[in-house]
Amino acid sequence: KQLHKRQARRRRLLMEEITIRKYKAADRASIRKICCDTAFMGEPVESFFNDRKILADLLTLYYTDYEPESVFVAEDNGQVIGYLLGCKDTIRKEKVFSKKIFPKVLFDFLLRGLIFDMKSLRLFLNVFKSLRRGEFNHQKVPVIYPAHLHIDIEADFRKQGLGTRLMDEFFKYLRENNITGVHLCTFSEQGRSFFLKVGFNLLWEIRSTQWRYLINRDVLVSTFAKKI
Repeated sequence: KQLHKRQARRRRLLMEEITIRKYKAADRASIRKICCDTAFMGEPVESFFNDRKILADLLTLYYTDYEPESVFVAEDNGQVIGYLLGCKDTIRKEKVFSKKIFPKVLFDFLLRGLIFDMKSLRLFLNVFKSLRRGEFNHQKVPVIYPAHLHIDIEADFRKQGLGTRLMDEFFKYLRENNITGVHLCTFSEQGRSFFLKVGFNLLWEIRSTQWRYLINRDVLVSTFAKKI
């Protein structure tokens, strides 16, 4: 019992040494690395795709380059160990992504010859199958939840309260900007429990077959929302 108390105290002290702060341009490379290192259920991107730059551009470029004021990071001894990529207006993000980011990413994809890469072909084949089954026909998120977020923390620092601290900072930021609500999507089972814990409500779930070729099972894609 005493050992558990000492371990718990040590974890608390370690967490107190970790800083939650706003994003700086120097954090960009660390965010992209964490994103790629944990891209698929905590596993590296290479489990399904061979180009880190393209994946990082797809998943992080909007936030770091077009809305950096809505990004928060967790820092331990000068090293970024986690992040929250936030967005105040999802409609704006989708416009910027379709007009400025996606064309660039598509050009890079073709230029790098990834259209002939076997992992890419398998990925796109399974995405196409999911599209045909209607698995991307998501419901429209109510307008009272205009903001959205993505959160990720290095494996060694999870389950120690950092996610809650990042969320609290983002919620405070949204309130300061008069944002009425926030939503997110996840297919992580641990993520579902965490988001319920910090006050999100489940809007709906869709069963996806997209990753069956890698893990031999379907996944639930859950959409959560929270009023601010």
